[in-house]
Amino acid sequence: MIDMINAANPLVGKEIISSTMPSGLQAFLNGTLAVAIIALVASCIGIGLRTMLSGRNATFRTCLIVATLAGLLCGSYGDQFGVNSIGAAVGITAAIAAVCYFARMQEQRFELRVAMAPELANYLLARFDALDSNGDGNIVRTDLIVALSKGSFYHDDVIMLSIALQDMHLIGHPVDASHVHAPAMMGGGGTVIVHYGISREDLISYEERINKKFVEEFVKE
Repeated sequence: MIDMINAANPLVGKEIISSTMPSGLQAFLNGTLAVAIIALVASCIGIGLRTMLSGRNATFRTCLIVATLAGLLCGSYGDQFGVNSIGAAVGITAAIAAVCYFARMQEQRFELRVAMAPELANYLLARFDALDSNGDGNIVRTDLIVALSKGSFYHDDVIMLSIALQDMHLIGHPVDASHVHAPAMMGGGGTVIVHYGISREDLISYEERINKKFVEEFVKE
């Protein structure tokens, strides 16, 4: 019976050819994927570090950390995926390029703040009494939101009020703080939110302060 079944089966006694990816191509794809993952992990960590770091040469220090981290990742996991020295160099270069691009975007945004500081300060000073709804000498976040919600401003007014709202922590000073509690399911606790206000004194000194901060953050030695 078995002989009859074997005789009827056309695959018996014949070589079965399977379609598989060439080992060289598979190794290349594995190596490329590993390089991409290493570059992504290192660049994400580096961008986070660059956000937290301040002071001159912060970008250089961040890139040094990224290079070390990417090198360690390649040394630990590269062999498992066929990542050679060229792949490691590509991963490190890509991660550092991402950090430098992010840092440059930050620098350009800060350059815009510096350029607009005189105009923004004069704009808010000219409208200070109208914006200070409580008459306590501080323009707070609510004042700016209410002013924007009126919808009776020209385009330039919307730009100025929006920038002031976004950069209150740079223009003004802390006036209050509140504690936001986290749900018990998330472990409880919470975080402290600082509320800022903008006084006339803040506006008078804003141009000098933002220029000084720009130098401390981005001007290289």
